[in-house]
Amino acid sequence: MDELETFEEPCLVINLERQFPPTLYSPLEWNLREVRAVHVKHTRVACGYVLIDERNGRKIVFSGDTRPCDLLVREGEGADLLIHEATFEDGMQVCAYVVHCWFHLH
Repeated sequence: MDELETFEEPCLVINLERQFPPTLYSPLEWNLREVRAVHVKHTRVACGYVLIDERNGRKIVFSGDTRPCDLLVREGEGADLLIHEATFEDGMQVCAYVVHCWFHLH
C-alpha cells in the first residue's frame, strides 16, 4: 500500500470556546462567536481552525500544511478568508509536491 493511502479521513471537530479558561479566552473580548478545531490529514496529529466573528458572522479558516482534507473543506465552507500555511525546508520540494495541498492548489 502506498504511504499516501495510509492516512485515515479525519472525523473530529471540537468547539473550543468552552475548552479555554475564561482568563485566556473571552468571546466578547475576542469578538468570536465560535472557535472550532478541525482534525486534518498530517503526518502527526494536527488541527486547522475555524473562527466565526461575533459582529458580522464572517468565517476565517486557518490551516497549516496538510493533505487535502474533506472535513476541513466541509467545516470551512463559505469562508470569507482562508489562511493556508504550507512551507518546507530547503531540499524538501519533492515532499511538498507529493504529500501536501500546495501541489493540489496550483
